Amino acid sequence: MDLEHVKNAVGSVHHPEAVFIDTRWIRTQDPRARRSGIAEIIKHALLQGEELFAQVATWNENDFYQEDILLQGLQFKLHCVMHDPQDTGARQMLNFGHSMGHALESLSMARGQELWHGEAVMLGMLLELALSEQLLQLPVGYREQYITLARRLFPGLHLQAGLEEILPYLQNDKKNQGGLRMSLLSAPGQCKSGVEVSIQQLETIWHDAINL
Repeated sequence: MDLEHVKNAVGSVHHPEAVFIDTRWIRTQDPRARRSGIAEIIKHALLQGEELFAQVATWNENDFYQEDILLQGLQFKLHCVMHDPQDTGARQMLNFGHSMGHALESLSMARGQELWHGEAVMLGMLLELALSEQLLQLPVGYREQYITLARRLFPGLHLQAGLEEILPYLQNDKKNQGGLRMSLLSAPGQCKSGVEVSIQQLETIWHDAINL
């Protein structure tokens, strides 16, 4: 639950009895809302491996709404949640893109210029891919591939903001322990959680990475 413009500030763990998805309903939604869900599928591809990400990187928007693709995404997330229901271990890889994404989303709410969650996560993943290059030696080509995909699916997506505006929200992130902590990639399919990130490292990547 969001509280005073802080994303996911309050909550508890309760698993649903069932999840129902009607793909016909998805196609009735506002285009920005519909595209917002694409971000999670892209994230799942990056978390599962190079082969899947290379495949997803060639897709157009409608490819993401196929029932089998949605089901695969749900199954991947269910696998992560069931193996780590309290979010203390392997499940934390699902946070990739969300540390920066939630901070950007919170700032946009405070400004009254709200980003959709998926839009914020797309920007968050871009920033965290840049951090992954710096801290975990992720090869540069993956971020370039990601930018090409993001520009095609989210044309014009950007948030004009300085790092100093984002930091208060970033420092409130529930995943922080003794400093800023993020889930980053050394390669598609290889995620390391709890990576410590300094403000200086954020400053290094900020201006090059903030806009698609």
